[in-house]
Amino acid sequence: MLVDDVGTTGLSLLNAIKSLKDAKMVVIAAFVIVNRSEGARELLASENVNCMRSLMFKQYQISCTMPSYLMNKPMNVLRNK
Repeated sequence: MLVDDVGTTGLSLLNAIKSLKDAKMVVIAAFVIVNRSEGARELLASENVNCMRSLMFKQYQISCTMPSYLMNKPMNVLRNK
């Protein structure tokens, strides 16, 4: 299993998976803490890798349990500077 902090388009995950496969390793799943819903899951599925996530950001809205003062804030408010 490959683990990453954020899955956006999935390109960095795909590059890591290809490197692991080149090293004769088998990758069947990837886990991301945050899936930004911008294609990572679909891209990894095309490589037969299941992409699992713990939180999902969709259309810059938070769809997980967070303090009410953070709900419905734009992503740039939530990012570290």
